[in-house]
Amino acid sequence: MLQTTLTHLDISYAFCKNVLAVAVLTKLKHLNVSGNRLVSLPMIFSNLGTLQTLISDDNGHIFVDYCLQKMTTLTNLSLAKNPLAVLAPYIGNLVQLVSFNISQTQIRVLAPECFKWSKLTTLNLTDSPCYCPPKCYHHDVSKAMNTLLQISEAFFNDEFRLLHEKILDFPGSVCYISDTTKLVLTDLGISHIPNELGLLKKLRHLDLSSNRIEEITAPVGDCVSLMFFDVRKNPIRFIHVEAARVSINEFFMDPTETEMPPPEVGLQEDANQIWSFMRGCYNSTEENFFVASSIGISYLPDEIVRNGHKWWLVNLSHNKLETIPTNLVVSKMLNTLIISDNPMESLPDWLNGFKFLRDFRCSGIPFQKFPRVLTQLTTLTRLEMGRCSLNEAPADIVSLSLLVDLRLDQNQILVLPGRIGQLVLLTHLLLSSNKLRSLPESVGNLSNLICLAIDNNDFVSIPLQVGRLSTLQMLMVHNNPLRSPPDTVIRQGSQAIIDFCKSIQESTGFKSINLTKKGLTIVPSEVVELKGITELKLGENNIKDIEADLSCWDSIKSIDLHGNLLQFVPKSFFALTSLTALMLHGNSIRELPTWLGMLTNLMTLTFDRILITQPCQDIIRQDTVRLNIFARCM
Repeated sequence: MLQTTLTHLDISYAFCKNVLAVAVLTKLKHLNVSGNRLVSLPMIFSNLGTLQTLISDDNGHIFVDYCLQKMTTLTNLSLAKNPLAVLAPYIGNLVQLVSFNISQTQIRVLAPECFKWSKLTTLNLTDSPCYCPPKCYHHDVSKAMNTLLQISEAFFNDEFRLLHEKILDFPGSVCYISDTTKLVLTDLGISHIPNELGLLKKLRHLDLSSNRIEEITAPVGDCVSLMFFDVRKNPIRFIHVEAARVSINEFFMDPTETEMPPPEVGLQEDANQIWSFMRGCYNSTEENFFVASSIGISYLPDEIVRNGHKWWLVNLSHNKLETIPTNLVVSKMLNTLIISDNPMESLPDWLNGFKFLRDFRCSGIPFQKFPRVLTQLTTLTRLEMGRCSLNEAPADIVSLSLLVDLRLDQNQILVLPGRIGQLVLLTHLLLSSNKLRSLPESVGNLSNLICLAIDNNDFVSIPLQVGRLSTLQMLMVHNNPLRSPPDTVIRQGSQAIIDFCKSIQESTGFKSINLTKKGLTIVPSEVVELKGITELKLGENNIKDIEADLSCWDSIKSIDLHGNLLQFVPKSFFALTSLTALMLHGNSIRELPTWLGMLTNLMTLTFDRILITQPCQDIIRQDTVRLNIFARCM
């Protein structure tokens, strides 16, 4: 029978199944119940109001019993060799504790309430995974408690700061402060980021500068509210793709040759570019596209391409790629590939394995010769090859029969394939800044063309084929040495030019051409070269002379040039032996040449008599049957 006056009781490893009787020992000061397989301590132990030492090692405890909450007289508590994983907050009520032993347990974090143990001098965490307080403080109780105090204060301030203490490990218990919005852990010697960081869903500001962190790991990506992240003065060598799940506004990292992202990215002065790249990598694992433009990469890491089989769009423009990355071959579903402005010289033959490729853009790559593999991509609807130093467009480009958008601007192309009109689905044809002087006749067959750009070339006149393009809405012709159409037409814009070409084009199938009031300063070369016309109306324009070879007008019978700026009858008319009518009134002609009398078929001539100071008698013949002269007074 137990003596109620006992002050010390040791029943360790006695395999007692029932220790309830101990509760009657109200004078007890020291109790050891270790090794009795007590999964929990009886609540009745809370009646031991004088107990100062409790040892309950190796008992199989999996949680701290609630009865400890009332055992406020305890100065020594040992729970070693138990499978404990957590300490309940109410353990902080043991404010008289001098010694606390949780060695060989599974406890990783001390409850922040433990900072209340102001009398604690011994803290035994031997062989436990506890990292808060940090392991370097496991034998320095004052620093351990100070750390816990700062964590506790963070509960109320939503901000935790720990500076210039070499704690070596990230204090993971901080991460259980769910309302924390700002976390500053600088110059602490931290070498890793714990998984618990992802618990801080409200964290907006994270400063881990001046530590020893080599990897930015996935838990960062779980901080969904993170806006500011500073890892300067850390030897960062690897950023995990999953860390970029969060879109950070301000990211700070020293330029360094990283393994991931590629070194060229890691050396970027603007750290936000680095995070943008990683965001693109993450998106590529979650989405069906990958964008990594203007970041200077020379290769594509395999880690990024692991989900490449799902991609439908890849943008690698403005980088340092010398060839298309071979690991892209897995992207069989690729629809759009953009590799513009990379230092490549050729394209790989395996490119023709992309059977679903619709959009290919490779502008700014100095191919010089058109890559033949492109003519095998028969599914293409858009091909963009501006600034590729091309001197020709091959005839077999017409094999790309599905093309809707073809851009060959800023090259050195002299002539287009004669069969280009077979690309009947084209809506956009951009040929700006080449060396073209003409367009093939077949261009007129592009019945769906909406936009045609031939600016900055060597065109003297707008090709008449433009007049056959009934759907054309935009025509760019500036910076060409144009003589036709006249400037007055060009200044009116695309539609006026199109209408001008259309009017001439429609006239080519008839013997009579009417170009009255078109603002012409010269006779368009396309008109000069027309054969078989018998009537030409050029009245009320701004023509000063007609110097061209008119040998094609051998059938012309009537020319109307009234209301122009002629000061003399064009000498080229001397060869128009079939001419029967010539209207010259409304010009500034002061003299009629004698050779007009040699045009034996000329029956009608109009001019302003008041301007003719000395009419030629060789013209005004007595034979009025042959020549009727209509002299018009101004």
